[in-house]
Amino acid sequence: MAIARAVANVPLILLAEPTGTLDREPAGYVFEALDALVRQSGLSAVIATHKS
Repeated sequence: MAIARAVANVPLILLAEPTGTLDREPAGYVFEALDALVRQSGLSAVIATHKS
């Protein structure tokens, strides 16, 4: 929901740390969705994570 809210105003750049509390598998799904969003919309994104 937070990602939808963040892109609702059609920003030029998305700054996010979307997976801070997620385990590895769900985090992968979030990154896949963000990748698809960026590729389809032309949105630029800076994604931070604390996981390796």
